[in-house]
Amino acid sequence: MIITRLEVWNFRPLMRDGPYAMSHVTQDSAYGRIMQVHTSGGGRGLGEVVFPPSVPQHTQMGQIAEERAFLPLLIGQPVDVLLDLAADLRDRGK
Repeated sequence: MIITRLEVWNFRPLMRDGPYAMSHVTQDSAYGRIMQVHTSGGGRGLGEVVFPPSVPQHTQMGQIAEERAFLPLLIGQPVDVLLDLAADLRDRGK
């Protein structure tokens, strides 16, 4: 299957039980992005990116701004290209 369209949204859910305190930060919400991938076979899939609390907001906004440059490059690519990229990103956290 080939990627035919990508849609991306911001999301910022509040912590259900109020602010959540960790050793280095307290947060009252999580910030991230949701992506919907449309394919040539009619399939659709959803994925999310949630920034770690330690990533400064200006870094988050910079990474989001870069989406305009690299997301269009995925259109016309096999879905496996996106799945491989996601696997690489997950492996960085191990």
